[in-house]
Amino acid sequence: MQLFEGPAANNLIQDPLFINGWVRLLDQCPWGTVFQSPEFVKTWYDTFVDYSRIILVEFDQNNPIGILFMTIDKNGKLVGAGTNISEYQVWICLASDNQFQIEAFNLLTKKYPKKTISLKYIPKPQEYPIKKLNIGLNHSMLTMLHQRPVMKNNTEWLNIELKKKNRKEKLNRLKKIGELKFESIKEIKIFQKILPELVFQNDLRKGALYGKIAFMDEPKRIDFLLKLFQTGILHVTILKVGETIIASNAGIKDKNIVYLQGLNSFSPYYAKYSPGILHFLMLGKQLDSEMIPFFDLTPGGIEGYKSMLATEFWTCSEILVATKRKILWVQFKEKVKKYLSKYDFTKPNSIVSSKIHEVIGKLNPFDFKFSANFLILKMETISTSKKTIQLIVGKPKVSSIANLEFNRGDLRSLFAIPTYNEEQKRKAFFQDCLKRMETGQEFYSIEDGTICIGVLWSWSTPSTQIDFNNQSINYQFSFLKKNWVANMEEMASIVHSKWNSQSAKAQLIHN
Repeated sequence: MQLFEGPAANNLIQDPLFINGWVRLLDQCPWGTVFQSPEFVKTWYDTFVDYSRIILVEFDQNNPIGILFMTIDKNGKLVGAGTNISEYQVWICLASDNQFQIEAFNLLTKKYPKKTISLKYIPKPQEYPIKKLNIGLNHSMLTMLHQRPVMKNNTEWLNIELKKKNRKEKLNRLKKIGELKFESIKEIKIFQKILPELVFQNDLRKGALYGKIAFMDEPKRIDFLLKLFQTGILHVTILKVGETIIASNAGIKDKNIVYLQGLNSFSPYYAKYSPGILHFLMLGKQLDSEMIPFFDLTPGGIEGYKSMLATEFWTCSEILVATKRKILWVQFKEKVKKYLSKYDFTKPNSIVSSKIHEVIGKLNPFDFKFSANFLILKMETISTSKKTIQLIVGKPKVSSIANLEFNRGDLRSLFAIPTYNEEQKRKAFFQDCLKRMETGQEFYSIEDGTICIGVLWSWSTPSTQIDFNNQSINYQFSFLKKNWVANMEEMASIVHSKWNSQSAKAQLIHN
């Protein structure tokens, strides 16, 4: 077995003879996926040039009979090429070769003795032996099994699901707003045009759920999707009301399956219509017509919509190779998390003691005590979320804020706030944004050059707090840089003077 790094690895994957052998081996490997294909691996290595290239190959007379593509992620772990963009990370070899992965792990632990090796997830674990084996003198292997939810694309079943009362009502209500259209995107120019909107919708939701905005933090992911589209392994569909995109999916495509992995989104303004679920059901029908029998909903988070849509649950595994001490620590954390998963930590009267809360806070990245509703950045910003702006009717004073730009509903601006690096603060901010959008509030971003210095929200209400031409409209800032607090009323007045006549109409649409 040989290990290739850096320029040597780059030369290897450019070699036509190696690529031919690589493709033949992938076709022969029962558990290989598109994530081990030249289209995916070469494109990822070429796009993310800052990541290391580590390739292990076993040859038989110059023909590869075993390959493992690796890199080092931002946490210093050895992971499959593609990092978390690659949903299934696995070696490829002949089915009769039961030792390739063990030899590969032995070589990696000798080369990188202090690094953890993590492969997540590995499909079809029944195709190769899973054993708790010692790797070298100081390392061990830990294998964990996971459920893999899959939707079988059966048009008859999907039509029944779409005709269920609540979904049929939502479809009819959407059709009253505008023409409802499901579209497959086949042209790169169209994909380039719509991709920014899909990215903003995706990162807004992921930011609210996890405090992570992958595409904004790592813009090369956008280039990567465009390149995958050009290789032909990205399957892109959208759901529109009129010309508004309300849901999308850009999934990586294999021979007989499309993976949820890639990018999926829905508009928060239409959340009450469940556009994501409707789109997935329509996507299943489209895949069935294309003779693609399965839609892989990917492991993780299977309690929600994935469980609702899944018609089958397959099995996949996760492999961790690390020092024996590290393995014991991971096993302990997994047992604690499993035991405590039955409790709802959001309830104030939770039976779990404050001491256990403290332990859990150290065991995983989530702080269960954190319950802030709005983003507050220390010393740099101020949240005025609980204060309704009492506007002064009349011509606003614009002298002090003449250079600011005011934008209505521009999702891009929510990612232009300069300092919100802490995941919990970021998560709280995007949770607040989503909640407001889903309840019909509109936002106006206030920008100073390329930096967003404030986010102002407006909504109509039956109670009269501010009366403009028989319209009751409230305004609140959920974010404002501290040095602009003195200009709150001027900013709100400008927003009102520019858009108040349209606010009530937009409110009706979103409700």
